[in-house]
Amino acid sequence: MNSSTKTQEEVIIELLQERHLNYLGKSKDQIKDNPFWQNTEPISKMEYSEWVEYGVNNLMSLTGCNRNKAEIDMSWIEAKYGIKLK
Repeated sequence: MNSSTKTQEEVIIELLQERHLNYLGKSKDQIKDNPFWQNTEPISKMEYSEWVEYGVNNLMSLTGCNRNKAEIDMSWIEAKYGIKLK
């Protein structure tokens, strides 16, 4: 599946997963056997704040929505993603 056939939500989640992996210093190959890696690989509160802002900015860029709408959408994505903090 290429990016032109993915939904905007799928693209955002993929970008957020890549950012999460960057914080952890891991690659997709390293977590491929752990489907729950997002819940077992915590990030710091500072990284989390940056991760949320990254998601909001990407939502605004990809969808053309305003910050308020992007923050609301990001809260839904956060709940679905299930990230764990240290």
